[in-house]
Amino acid sequence: MASAAVLDRRRAAVAYGLQAVPLLFQQLQSPGSESRQRALNSLCDLLHDPERLYQTVTGGFMSELGPLLRDPDPAVRTRTCDLLHQLTAHSIGRRTLLASSLLAPLSLLLDDPHAGSRVAVHRLFNRLTLLPSGAEALLSLVPKLMLKLREKLQDTTEEQEGKEEEIGGKEEELGGKEEELGGKEEELGGKEEEIGGKEVELGDEEEELGGKEEELGDEEEELGGNEEELGYKEEDLGGNEEELRGKEEELGYKEEELGGKEEELGYKEEELGYKEEDLGGKEEELGYNEEELGYKEEELGGKEEELGYKEEELGYKEEELGYKEEELGYKEEELGYKEEDLGGKEEELGNKEEELGGKEEEIGDKEEELEEKDGAQEGDKSAENESKEVTEADEDAEGEEAGGKDAQEVTKREPKEGEVGDGELGKIKVEEHVSDGEGGRKQGDKDPEENKQKVFQSPSDGDEELVLLLSTLSSCSRLDALPALASEGVALLGRALSHGSAPVRREAAAAMMALSVPVEGKRQLCALGVLSVLMGLLRDPDTETQVNAAGVFMNALIITSGKTQGLGLGLVPLLLDLLCSEELSADALRRPDAADPERPQRRKALVLYSLRCIAALSEAPAARCLLLEQRHRLEQRRDSDPELSRAAQTTLRVIDWMP
Repeated sequence: MASAAVLDRRRAAVAYGLQAVPLLFQQLQSPGSESRQRALNSLCDLLHDPERLYQTVTGGFMSELGPLLRDPDPAVRTRTCDLLHQLTAHSIGRRTLLASSLLAPLSLLLDDPHAGSRVAVHRLFNRLTLLPSGAEALLSLVPKLMLKLREKLQDTTEEQEGKEEEIGGKEEELGGKEEELGGKEEELGGKEEEIGGKEVELGDEEEELGGKEEELGDEEEELGGNEEELGYKEEDLGGNEEELRGKEEELGYKEEELGGKEEELGYKEEELGYKEEDLGGKEEELGYNEEELGYKEEELGGKEEELGYKEEELGYKEEELGYKEEELGYKEEELGYKEEDLGGKEEELGNKEEELGGKEEEIGDKEEELEEKDGAQEGDKSAENESKEVTEADEDAEGEEAGGKDAQEVTKREPKEGEVGDGELGKIKVEEHVSDGEGGRKQGDKDPEENKQKVFQSPSDGDEELVLLLSTLSSCSRLDALPALASEGVALLGRALSHGSAPVRREAAAAMMALSVPVEGKRQLCALGVLSVLMGLLRDPDTETQVNAAGVFMNALIITSGKTQGLGLGLVPLLLDLLCSEELSADALRRPDAADPERPQRRKALVLYSLRCIAALSEAPAARCLLLEQRHRLEQRRDSDPELSRAAQTTLRVIDWMP
């Protein structure tokens, strides 16, 4: 193990014991960037130990990280942000960072040209905003974060337009190839017509040649008849010599006549020879024409084969275009789904604000009761306060002891699970409990994002910065939404709701739910027509996106313009279909999910937000008439959860209300 550590040139050598952290911070002051990177890598490994982390924070070493955030090497800046991110996993590191002067140089890294540095600082800010104190400290950065969001969305829009132009260019190229293919098909058709004409001409010549051969055969047949007649006459001449002698003169005449006919026959045979020779030439010409026809047919076959290849290539490109159009459709559908899910969390926030208002009223009643008793107990309280001040002063004095004494909880018991056993700082619990505004939440070496929300479920490398930015804005807006509203947050987040990435849409919907809590946010939502985009997110396959979209609707439907737009968009049938679906049935909510234990809780939130949306819509007469016809669908729910059962009964009472 030691030799392996020595051979790892990405890390610096680590000293033993308490000297490790100071020596590594000394190496951070070295002029070489590689030396600084190795020291930062070793520090990131070393600070997994809570003792070393406490030594780093209490020893004043965090102030030495400021110059590294302005280092010319982007790797050093990125690794410094990673180190601060690791320090903020513990409450003492968060408090120290928020009280230090590092937030200003960290905010400058939002404009860093290196993408890795921007992602690292966004990851750090996102962790800080998971706590109310961190979100309050970063409220002043909300306008700048909104400006960065505008730039990121502009880059995304330009990238999408470039892809659409590329698809359009490919379609034009495909159209040109189709026109070229059509021209070649027309040219091929013309050649086929030319070949057909030559074949017809060749057939006519063959018919003419056949007629001449038939005429020659008739003449030969006539000549044979004359010769046969001459033979008969010779037989008659031999049988009757006397008659022959008497008719020798007649025979001479006939022989002369026969000679003339033989001469005529010679002429005809010579003419027949000429015709046979002409016929041979025409047959040879016919052979040449047939050979030429074969060549042209072979050329035609090659062109047909080439045409087939081009048609096949055209089919492949059309299929590729279809795939891209189908992929674009899927992304648009997924974008619509995630836009639907924006309102869920906003409704939950509104419910918690109502609960908080009730608690504030209760606290006000108790304060009034305490003020009545204040006169009688004033002396006792002053004495008690003095005793408490003395106790706190003693505790502060004990906490300021240096060296090997413990400044945290020091005990002499055996170390339990989640604690560090040996070391000068004693037993420091790795897992701490910090308040998130509504109760305790465990916070330790694990990221708060993993316990609180699934911020980085599956974003791509290009979308991670945008997801972190939206998550930070969501956390800050839950604390105070006015800075984001003043920076055109509703319009910008409305554009992000149509993003092609599922995590981006989910975080944009969560931030929109935070902005819809104030009245001004509700008005901007209705004025900018964002509710129509959120309708698609209610059908999103991601349950958390659906919850966020339902939360936005729950908040927006409080005002009259929100009710009017919801009715016009057909929100009532969509919510009823959601509540009556198999995934949100009472049995499905009771059924545990081993793969995702939090899924039943998200589905419960979606049902709760949907019921409250219907209750808000029922205040409009037109919606009440529609819901009275569909009342039996809501009565079919048999929720065993008391909160859902109470919400369903409230919704039914609002529907049945008559003026």
